[in-house]
Amino acid sequence: MNATIEPTALRALVEKHFTDRLTSPHTDEDGRLAGGVLYESIALECEIADGVFSATLSGGLDELFPGVPSTISTPADELRIAAALDQLDQWARLRLPEAYLAARDAAKTDPPLDEPRVLRADLDAPAAVLLALRFFGPRLTSVTADTDGLGISGLLYGVFDFGSGVQDDGAFSAAVLIDERYAVRDYLGREVPLDADPEAITAGLEAIDRWCRLRLPAAYLAELGFASAAGAGDTAR
Repeated sequence: MNATIEPTALRALVEKHFTDRLTSPHTDEDGRLAGGVLYESIALECEIADGVFSATLSGGLDELFPGVPSTISTPADELRIAAALDQLDQWARLRLPEAYLAARDAAKTDPPLDEPRVLRADLDAPAAVLLALRFFGPRLTSVTADTDGLGISGLLYGVFDFGSGVQDDGAFSAAVLIDERYAVRDYLGREVPLDADPEAITAGLEAIDRWCRLRLPAAYLAELGFASAAGAGDTAR
């Protein structure tokens, strides 16, 4: 029987459909909205209202994939919703280069990483920010500094919103922002260490840089004059 899905069942349906392809799942208070992050890269927002299921993908670099749709709507019955989620999955994958998907699959087979801990706070905020600026160089543009001087934000490779800085407790933070709700936490099996020392910060920035380059079409990177991420250990700049 093809049952109509109640709005409050939406999150469970979405999570069951995508399994480990969906991270950071959430729902609103009344359960009518649900979503998360697909492939650690693209935000998914779903809603059931007045018997209609609708969903949107965001953070998928639409400007680089102009022919790939990002919204869908259908009557809110189980079979049609499942078909719509399959379509959204296909559209998300079309926005992700094969090299990124292969690296993601490989990362899933690696041993789990220990939860990052604050072990050292060797650098103060200005020094940590300067290290990030020097690491990315021309790859980071439109840079602005926080009013308190503890962090910076800008665009990586002209398309990824990036923020970095040192917190009051001395922990380092750096992340690519998918949209106003989500930030990337898992960079193909690597997390950004919280240690504010040069070695840990550099390792975190290398993971972010590799994630960015794998997300982008090789032709786009070549247009900018940057190399693509050719292999698992590649950190060429």
